[in-house]
Amino acid sequence: MLLSTRFKAFVVTVATGAGLLATAAAIPAMAQGVGPGEIIPISNCDGRVEQFTLASDGAIWHRWQSTMGGSFSGWASLGGSLRYGIDVARNADCRLEVFSINSSNQMVHIWQSPATSTGWSGWGTIGGTLVGAPSAFNLNDDRLRVCAYGPDNVWHCAEQSAPSSGPWIGWF
Repeated sequence: MLLSTRFKAFVVTVATGAGLLATAAAIPAMAQGVGPGEIIPISNCDGRVEQFTLASDGAIWHRWQSTMGGSFSGWASLGGSLRYGIDVARNADCRLEVFSINSSNQMVHIWQSPATSTGWSGWGTIGGTLVGAPSAFNLNDDRLRVCAYGPDNVWHCAEQSAPSSGPWIGWF
């Protein structure tokens, strides 16, 4: 059984009477043009929300609440040269982990790392040959699983070998 601790919100774009476009959620200028305009919110273990999006520059941008229910920070880049969308999951130890497909069609990830000056790890490669957006899940045993379609139109997955840690095993 797969469990998910996140929900997804989609930005709706509508035409106004003046022929201009309006959005149902405020996306900063540098984040406009993201795939379908998807912003993925996820709660930290303390209840604060972080939001992530894949911007038109190919980087992941995020913002966060400094207090539960409080206002959001400005948008900050986590970098990357990415395509096909993103997904975010929370590890058993409460660290958030972001997944995407890079320009070489491999699954890559970045995770919260409080010991670093930025609070985030560098980009790591999980591998695979993938051509669709990732989908990350929490398994019943607290490990993460991430899946995406390959060029064979088959859903391929990899998962953590232990909760909150690698190496990642798969692709199956």
